[in-house]
Amino acid sequence: AVLADGDTIDLEVTSNVQCADPATSNNPITITVHPLPLVTADNGSVCASSQTSIDLSTLITSDTSGGVLTYYSTEANANSASNAISSTVSPSNATTYWIRYELPTGCYDVTSTQISIDALPIVVANATTTTICIGDSVTLTGSGATSYTWDNGVTDGVAFSPTTTTTYTVTGTDTSGCYNTDTVTITVNPLPTLVTIDGSVCANNQTDIDLNTLVTNDGGGTITFHSNSGGAQSGNNP
Repeated sequence: AVLADGDTIDLEVTSNVQCADPATSNNPITITVHPLPLVTADNGSVCASSQTSIDLSTLITSDTSGGVLTYYSTEANANSASNAISSTVSPSNATTYWIRYELPTGCYDVTSTQISIDALPIVVANATTTTICIGDSVTLTGSGATSYTWDNGVTDGVAFSPTTTTTYTVTGTDTSGCYNTDTVTITVNPLPTLVTIDGSVCANNQTDIDLNTLVTNDGGGTITFHSNSGGAQSGNNP
């Protein structure tokens, strides 16, 4: 029979001892039926590559207090209260964990929670240009996540002027706390050195001069000539 809390059982004891007085006796026995606790658990998630962990106790709700929570990798272990594991887990694959909630009366409930895996963001390191001359500026930005941090003192989206060729690493973090990295290399070229000497020609256009003979440079690049400094700076109208 299934007993409810406070039910009373009549116990009749009959003696086989000769001349027992009385031969039978009735005494009530009270059986106290303790209620079972009810424990429930929300599901949770962690980042891939074991980047983050989760405390299973933060997912649990119970209708009673004063009990003890223990955690297991199988339902059988939870029911037998054997081979308990830590409440903090960091699975590499989607995993079901079992939780046992036991009251001081010895009554218990078992529930489960599913821990899924959040994919890492695909982070990309972007640059306005990857090759500059020394003194020029470049802006680095991350994409694919929600927040970004750079090494070498770079601030995401803020222009700066590197002085040497450098590889920069960005770490992008998404709303789940999962992160990934990417790199971009900025090549910094030195400015060429241009040396000129003055020359002369005869009046009345009697002679001319090749300006190339008045110029030397150490860059091995192309030399163009302009009639004003503005054209020379812009490279227009040689």
